[in-house]
Amino acid sequence: MRAVLSDLENNNLNPLDLIEDVVVSNDWPHNRADNDTLYVEVGGEWCDYQLTLAWSNDHKLLQYTWTYNLKFL
Repeated sequence: MRAVLSDLENNNLNPLDLIEDVVVSNDWPHNRADNDTLYVEVGGEWCDYQLTLAWSNDHKLLQYTWTYNLKFL
């Protein structure tokens, strides 16, 4: 874990790479639009969730947005 944190501090690692590893290990549908943008879809019991992540290396900023579509019976 210290190596990961050290890499983040030294700008050697994009945090989206770590998140994408979690997404792939859970077999969630995703799209890596470019090096700084990741789209993920997670199916739930009551709705599907769409996660958008955007990384700004210049500002060291990770933006995320969760949206969902409710299923009404």
